[in-house]
Amino acid sequence: MQLSGRFLRMYRLCGGGGVAGGGPKPQMGVPFPHCPPSALYHQLGHAPVHRAPPQTRKKTWSFIQDLSYDTFFTMKRLLERSQRPDEVLRWISQNPSKVSQSHLAVALQRIAQLLPAPPPAVEAPPSCAETTPTASEAPPPVSEGGGAKGRKQTLEHQDFLSLCDTIVRDCGKFDNFSLVTSLYAAATLGLSPDSSLVMALESECERRVSQFNQKDLSMVFSSVMRLHHRPHPHLQQAHLSQPHPPPHLPLDPQQQSAQHPSEPQTEACAAAEQGPEAPPPVQREAPPPGVALTEACLSGLERSLERERHPQTLFLLLAYYRGRWRELHSQSEHSNKDTSTAGANPELLLTNRKILRVVKHTLSCVSTVRDQEMALLDEMLAACAAEASNRSLELIFSSHLFHQSRQERFITRLAEELPKKADSLSPNTMALIAKYAARHRLRETRLLDTVAEYLLKRAEQLDTKVIQRLVFPLSRMNYRPQNALELFERLEQVLEPKALSSPLATVNILMSLLQLRYCPPSLLREVFCPGFIHSLTNSPYLGIVRRYLSLLDSAVDLEFEEYSGPRLNPAHKVLMFDHALTADEVNRKYSYKGLVAEALRQLIGEQSYKQDQILPPGYYTDFLLWIDSSRRVVPIRSVKPCDPSAWQLDSSGLIPDFQKFSLEAEPSEDALPVVGGTCLHHMTPFYSADYYPAPSKDQEIHRVVLSVNDKWHYCHNSQVLVGSRAMRDRHLRLLGYLLLQLPYHELEKLNGIEEVKGYLQQKLTDLPLTGPHLPL
Repeated sequence: MQLSGRFLRMYRLCGGGGVAGGGPKPQMGVPFPHCPPSALYHQLGHAPVHRAPPQTRKKTWSFIQDLSYDTFFTMKRLLERSQRPDEVLRWISQNPSKVSQSHLAVALQRIAQLLPAPPPAVEAPPSCAETTPTASEAPPPVSEGGGAKGRKQTLEHQDFLSLCDTIVRDCGKFDNFSLVTSLYAAATLGLSPDSSLVMALESECERRVSQFNQKDLSMVFSSVMRLHHRPHPHLQQAHLSQPHPPPHLPLDPQQQSAQHPSEPQTEACAAAEQGPEAPPPVQREAPPPGVALTEACLSGLERSLERERHPQTLFLLLAYYRGRWRELHSQSEHSNKDTSTAGANPELLLTNRKILRVVKHTLSCVSTVRDQEMALLDEMLAACAAEASNRSLELIFSSHLFHQSRQERFITRLAEELPKKADSLSPNTMALIAKYAARHRLRETRLLDTVAEYLLKRAEQLDTKVIQRLVFPLSRMNYRPQNALELFERLEQVLEPKALSSPLATVNILMSLLQLRYCPPSLLREVFCPGFIHSLTNSPYLGIVRRYLSLLDSAVDLEFEEYSGPRLNPAHKVLMFDHALTADEVNRKYSYKGLVAEALRQLIGEQSYKQDQILPPGYYTDFLLWIDSSRRVVPIRSVKPCDPSAWQLDSSGLIPDFQKFSLEAEPSEDALPVVGGTCLHHMTPFYSADYYPAPSKDQEIHRVVLSVNDKWHYCHNSQVLVGSRAMRDRHLRLLGYLLLQLPYHELEKLNGIEEVKGYLQQKLTDLPLTGPHLPL
């Protein structure tokens, strides 16, 4: 090993290697005269070492060609470390004897990485074979940060055009990796598919496609799709199967996987239009460029799809199938009015199955995507919904990527197909579908009716936890299915004997039923009996069960006076919530509550309202105001909850709520500000003290709750409040509060704090002061 190292050092000292442009290597020693190895050993003072004769076949580097090892990798390193396109071109042009075919691919790839993104223009950059300028006409190479102008100068520079011509001439000698890399770089540069460089590379790739491995096929397919199948700006409405490619838009290399390529016209479309007695077909025109190579790569990728892991390739496959599906679907619409029958077109059925296969593989191996890719995934899921089996649906709804995003088109399409395949679905799959709909607040009534029908048929066979997962989306969406009464009675019968098997699930089911305004007396007797809570003494669920039972007890007292069974022991009563809900905390920065709070502060003052109050039996409220009959705001000096164990509800539901609060200081007459009265910085007729006399001691106080209903408090794309929010509003009204709803779709139209103040002023003006009141 020491001798080998010495020989290498001696070779370098003698001037071996060296690359122009980087400077000659300095001579740091006296070169040895040429002599045989044995004499060299004696000159160094070592005895010759007898080694085994070398093998006849030495290890060779096929991509080095006639260059030495050092020269090849030195040039490769210099190209890869270049910081500007002109530096890459200078290394290539000044060292023609040190450049191999592999260096040409490395240079083209490095230029594609260094050049800025192509501008969003319709016309492609000049071709390498067109209008070649002379050296005197060519502009100087672009410097770093040249932008779009510098990019154009680089692509039109003589050295770059010479590089392209050399690749066109020698691409047949490229190894597979260099060939694929060059085509990928040409696509990244946004070159025209009609250029001689692209055509030569595609021709050579088509000749070698059977020799490519999985990664080569993936890169070639991505390159061809980006070169020939650029998407239209209005992809949702434009028909994608066109006989010629659409105008070529330069592609941003940072947004490669977000592009949605279109589909070229295939021969099957034209052949399907010919009848049995059609005349001999005329000679067909040549297919659009890249079609044969695309089909060859597609065939290879389909054979080994499970080994493909690159997100860009997977989404390009989906984009290709989308164009294919739209073409076949359009044909089916013309041939058959029943567009939902995929069996009428076997080719469409086969395409749907291919789409389903790619979608499942994409969901299993891709972790994060962008909005454009998620929209493509949603459309493809909707296309193959009819072909999804129980196993496929379980895999789709179990995917983390799918679970985190809202796939509305797929759910809408699945709602149409689910009744046909509900009997073949397992309880776990149906529970996953219900969980997804509840998580994203998708109030798709057809899907919810199917879940309810499934639950009605299999209630006796299902576990309590599975029943809970199937019932929850009904209450979450505040939706009573068509068979609501029959379903609820069946659930009451099924759950009564096994209420203790899963106490937390039983209480959750009860809460869902009460949110849907159904009171199951026999089930309430089971959970309110002392033995139910006693069985949870050492359970980790005791705390949450007590919270739910306290809220259930209050709901029964407020809404179901006909119930005469046992009630919750006052010793076990607690507040349902002692802080804001998790959804409100997580989405606080997206809420309009802060804007409303600032408007109220300027309108009536900080002492005239309470924010984020917990009102028994445990409802979290946004803003609480006390207003007298003259519409003056009464300052809430100090309000504190009493001991929950002392709660005693009467039939009206009003007195117990007042018992939970005590006024430490009664406000005096001169301390009662008008709603936005003299404490404001501006005067209005509504808030002017001249219009309202000072309140007297016997005036009535109305308690007003301002409820800021943000987007997550409603079902998606609906004005229906979710079940828990709707029940809270019902109970607050029954407790004597006046609710002033501030929906997000009204608040989002307001600009600035002054408009919000005017909006709140109008809302308070229109609020009818009726119903129960608190004597002052």
